[in-house]
Amino acid sequence: MPLRAGFIKPVMVKDLIALLEKIPTQYLSGLDDIYLLGGTDKVRKSTQVVYGMYSCSDIFLCAYPKRFMQERYRQAPAPHHLNDYRIMQADVTSTSDGLCISCSKEGMRYFYCYDVFLHELGHHLDTWNFSQADREGWANWFACMSRKLIS
Repeated sequence: MPLRAGFIKPVMVKDLIALLEKIPTQYLSGLDDIYLLGGTDKVRKSTQVVYGMYSCSDIFLCAYPKRFMQERYRQAPAPHHLNDYRIMQADVTSTSDGLCISCSKEGMRYFYCYDVFLHELGHHLDTWNFSQADREGWANWFACMSRKLIS
């Protein structure tokens, strides 16, 4: 899908090919396609970022709104958001009026490969959890453990 104005493509096909070569083939069994989305007007205007999703044996990796590459917070964001920034290798700076968080394209590439993609792959592999909370928890655990093994 073509990249729309106001977005960056945090991961390229070559990045995914290199990543897929590190993943055991049995984890990829039954995975049909991986889509790199180009962004939408709705996403560009949203206050929330969706990094990726899994549906019907397909993984979708979303384009990242450029406006979120640098953010300012009057108070620290929730711990799970700070953890995302840590994985993105973002620069977090305290200022007189809160925090300034700056993300690099390289940090975003790492985050999308070793967190977002692996999280969505975790959803692909999870056939036993039925509640959304359990599915998200397992996908988070899978991404964390896989990142330690293959990055």
